[in-house]
Amino acid sequence: MKQKSKYYLAVLRLDHWHKNLFTLLGSLGAIVYFHIPFSKIEWQWIILGLFLSCLLSSVNYAINEFLDASFDALHPTKRYRPIPSGKINPEKLFFIAGLMLVAAILMSNIWMPKKFSFFLILFFLSGLLYNLRPARAKDVAYLDVIVESLNNPIRLCIGWYAFDHLNKFPPLSLILCFWVFGAYLMTAKRYAEIKKITQTEAENYRPVYRVYTASSLMGMMHVYTVLTLTTFTWISIKYKPVFLYFLPFAIVFFIWFYTLTIKKDSFVSNPEKIYVNKPFLFFCTLSLAFLVLLGIYG
Repeated sequence: MKQKSKYYLAVLRLDHWHKNLFTLLGSLGAIVYFHIPFSKIEWQWIILGLFLSCLLSSVNYAINEFLDASFDALHPTKRYRPIPSGKINPEKLFFIAGLMLVAAILMSNIWMPKKFSFFLILFFLSGLLYNLRPARAKDVAYLDVIVESLNNPIRLCIGWYAFDHLNKFPPLSLILCFWVFGAYLMTAKRYAEIKKITQTEAENYRPVYRVYTASSLMGMMHVYTVLTLTTFTWISIKYKPVFLYFLPFAIVFFIWFYTLTIKKDSFVSNPEKIYVNKPFLFFCTLSLAFLVLLGIYG
């Protein structure tokens, strides 16, 4: 039983939950934008919002793995995942994912603001748009990155609307910054992946790799880097000039992440394994802590 459970947990990808920390940055954005005093921050709703976004992300991962099973079977390493290797019962998986979906929506509707619930459901729907036919954006080159990275601004809004008294939509510049940064990370992931497997394996595994090349992905990474730094600088100047002190950390991040991306067998193709590079993980943790301190006390 314990052996079986680990396969279901692997499909639900609890080790990817750290990606939902972007919701905390959304809450930080609201704190800064509305000048909410530290003593008035209701942390329980922020933490609950983070937890609910984690539940929904696991539901999306379950759908993703089920719909991708036939493609994963053609990948040199992903073919050993629980579904393509036949280690779990898909019906049982959907029952578990369904319970998680219902629980998340019910808790959201009972305890959280309506706009929070709207973006939580949008988070789920964006996963369907990315994975489900006839749309299945993940099979369309360039659009796949744009749609997958849409999860970042949605997470931003989930964190933003964890505060029940907020009615104003996040600044569009902040939405764009989260979006293009997510696009940078997704593009880097694709670059690292095609460096890890052969061109034939990549094309069989996912149709977009019949279009993408290492040079085109690298060009996209440069564009998204410039857009992220430009929008962040604009946000800092307009809303919180003290955030400019964070800019050197952001630049170091992009340079360091770039060097990691071009390395063979880089963890960038599996970002959840960031823990394997402890110096980079420490730097990211320190940088985020600094950004939070600037936002709350700067």
